[in-house]
Amino acid sequence: MAEDVVQPWLALHCQTLPGAVQGLVVLSGSGLGAPLPVAHWPKQEAEASDLLGVARESLAEGGVVVRRSDQAPGSTLCWSDVAIPFGAGSPFGGAVAIRMEHTALSAEAACRRASDHLQSGVTWLEGLVRGANARDRLVTALEVVATALEQNRPAAAATAVATELAQRLGCDRVSIGLMRGRQIRVEGLSNAASFDARSSIIGDIEAAMDEAADQDALLCHPPLGDGPPRVALAQERLIRSQNGAAAWTVPLGSEGRVIGGLTFERSSSAALDAETIALCEDVSALLGPILELKRQARQSWLEAVREVLGLQIARLRAPGHLQLKAAATGVVAALLMLVLARGDYRVTADATLEGRVQRAIVAGIDGYIAEANVRAGDLLKSGEIMARLDDRDLLLERRNWSGKLAQLVKE
Repeated sequence: MAEDVVQPWLALHCQTLPGAVQGLVVLSGSGLGAPLPVAHWPKQEAEASDLLGVARESLAEGGVVVRRSDQAPGSTLCWSDVAIPFGAGSPFGGAVAIRMEHTALSAEAACRRASDHLQSGVTWLEGLVRGANARDRLVTALEVVATALEQNRPAAAATAVATELAQRLGCDRVSIGLMRGRQIRVEGLSNAASFDARSSIIGDIEAAMDEAADQDALLCHPPLGDGPPRVALAQERLIRSQNGAAAWTVPLGSEGRVIGGLTFERSSSAALDAETIALCEDVSALLGPILELKRQARQSWLEAVREVLGLQIARLRAPGHLQLKAAATGVVAALLMLVLARGDYRVTADATLEGRVQRAIVAGIDGYIAEANVRAGDLLKSGEIMARLDDRDLLLERRNWSGKLAQLVKE
């Protein structure tokens, strides 16, 4: 709430301003009706009607307003009310009014001091109000979108969010639609568990959503008066068919593309303000990805494949996307070459040649190899010597037995 930041600001400035006895801050809000007070000082006292009147007068005139009182009989003091506006022309505008108590001779100096003091602080106050409104708007958007997370089906989530928005914004009807093919179809209506998709009102709502999706922009009728001109014929036709006063549509987006729309209808003559537009855009930014994920989670694999292929084909047809088009051209060329090309193919790789039948060659006796003539993998011919064993021990043993034989022959 803006009061949470305005009240400390007012107390600080009144306490630091000599002669200040009472203060008041009013905000214009959405511009509907008279500006209302949101903070006063001292906090326990009620707002003075004179101080509220001078604050509203300052906001209406857009400048500093000073009202002075006559000196009361039997008193040396009199008072002056000084009011200054801030945030002119913005939804965060308002006015600050302070009552100064002073002597008759110091009235002009006291009013000038109060005016200078407020001039130096209203810019800060406007920033505080702007930040508080942005915070409140974001909290409201999160609360609205949280109702979508409680539902499993996209239609139920759309109906719950539409009902919540209709209650918060004072709309007669809020509709939420999702893209089906190349057109948007209504998924949920506020305060309606079911509806006839073939009725004329549903057709008008879907046309208003398609109109906003084609331009990828918020459309409203009557127009806001600022911003670039937009074609809002479907919004106007929706108002005429329902005898309404205002209608506006906000596109729903996800991953940089439009996936649906939010249409609001209001029969009251209340003007559409910038804060309401900002809230609708915040809700749209948060709601779009949630509804898209819920829709994708419940679709069949065939629908998912069809959707992905359709999206890629649409990107190929659209201008730009040069990398995607070059990759698609390369894939098509490769497929055509594989199907139509004829020729010899060579495959190069490391290989090992092994015999189908493997034999183990062993020596008849134990010993050590003295000479190896071939290695593994060499080609051999029949009778070729592969290795020689070391025969030194055998020769010694032969000499030993030869000596014994000679001895026995002599005997």
